[in-house]
Amino acid sequence: MPSPNKRTSENEFVSCIGCQNAKALYQWSANPIVALCGIHGERQVAQARRICKLFSPLLKEQTPIRHFDHYPASKEELDEFLKQEQQLLHGDSSTATNS
Repeated sequence: MPSPNKRTSENEFVSCIGCQNAKALYQWSANPIVALCGIHGERQVAQARRICKLFSPLLKEQTPIRHFDHYPASKEELDEFLKQEQQLLHGDSSTATNS
């Protein structure tokens, strides 16, 4: 298990669900959990193991998983979801809500 005070080596497999850089975790219905990286803004399957130079082990509780019943059904819903995601990336989590 990696030390909580340092990043992993370049050849160690990790998952986003255990990374402090995961700014948001989402799950739609029974699909896999998706993590939004706060460093590069990309989405990854949260529990998939990969090599990541940006991984930093959690020093506190895991980011809560936001559960959704359905994907955004309209352009307006998608725009609102993406707006909330951008607010999470830029540190304003007070306006992000569950759908």
